[in-house]
Formats: sequence, C-alpha cells, structure tokens
Amino acid sequence: MIRALLIGVSDYSAIGATGLPFCQNDILAVKKALITGLNATAENILICGKSGIVLQEELWGAIDRLARLSEGEDVVFFYFSGHGAFNRSEHFLVMSDGPVPTQTVIEKVDAINAKSKIMVLDTCMAGSFKLDMENDKLFDRTIKSSASKGLAILASCSCEQLSRFSLERPISLFTEFFCSAVENNTLTRRGRKTWHDIQQLTSLYLHNWSSRHTSIEQ
Repeated sequence: MIRALLIGVSDYSAIGATGLPFCQNDILAVKKALITGLNATAENILICGKSGIVLQEELWGAIDRLARLSEGEDVVFFYFSGHGAFNRSEHFLVMSDGPVPTQTVIEKVDAINAKSKIMVLDTCMAGSFKLDMENDKLFDRTIKSSASKGLAILASCSCEQLSRFSLERPISLFTEFFCSAVENNTLTRRGRKTWHDIQQLTSLYLHNWSSRHTSIEQ
C-alpha cells in the first residue's frame, strides 16, 4: 500500500520571502499522478499546503501522523515543493515560518516502519544532503538511492542549481516531468512500475528539455 505525504509551500509572507503560487498546483498534480499512475488511494494521501501556508509544526506533525499510519509492508512517499536554502554545508526546506534542516526531515522519514521510503524534493539547491547517516561525504547528484536502507531520494537539481517552474503550465518544471513519468503507462510491466524506471524517464524528460533551453540550467 502507498501512503503519501505531500507538502507544498506557496505563502512566505510571514518571513518576507517571495511567494511560490505554483506549489499549490504541484501537490494536486502529484496527488493525481499517484492515484492514476500508481493506484494510490486518496484517503492514504496526506496533504499540507492547500491554503499555501505550511508551518514547521504542521510539517513535523504530518510526518508523525504518516509514521503512525504506516505499516511494515507499505511504501511511504514524501514530496516537498517550495523554497530551499543552502547555508555553508547544510540544506534547508523552507516552511512559511522559516527553514527546517533537510537532513532532519530525511532521517525522520527514513525512520518510518515501512518496506521502502521514497522522497521527492522539488526545491532549489536540493542535491546537497547526506543519504548515509554514517558517511560525512555530501552527495552531489540529481538522483540518490540506497537499496540496502530501503530509501530513495529524487531531487530536482544539484546543490548549485535553482529549481525552475514550467514555461507552459502553472506548475514546477521538475514536478511536471515527474508526474508525466509516473502516469506514463508504457512503464507498466506485469501490472507494476518500478521506481528505477520512473527515475530514468524523469531524467530523460529533463535532459530533453534542457537540450532545448540551453540558457536555463535545471
């Protein structure tokens, strides 16, 4: 069973940061993709950010609720769309009332009792987190995975890049590609889709887009 938590932060007026109105559309697009592409059920998808505001306390409470609901054979899916920040050697996910350490979020999701955990981060400078908690080396690639830990992370960009929004739709660019990959029926084999195939197709969509927009790095 897929149990998901989708976070979309659009309103940053409380901290004086630029608003990201398309993040509200992102969480709805991901919800639709999970339901139509992976047969997830709406009642197993928790959403924070329909109003545009997500506070730090709400984030931690939602992760705790996801942990309470999840069982050993479940697949846990965590998605974030919003501002990201990088300070020296640490990355942060920015809520409406301030930043939270990305590494702490990863550790909390990774600690959930579930067969596997998937995290998708659509935020600037996202590729600057550690996956192996005992390894001080910072990974700097778009896709992170660790089969031995049952955790996979797909980030929208490297630690030196900005995450863009779509030029054609009111949605984040990376989220558009991810949702298209999840909903692509050609990936279905024996009634199932693999995370590897979804990663690869998302990357292919991104590569093709980048080759047509050489002046914009994503």
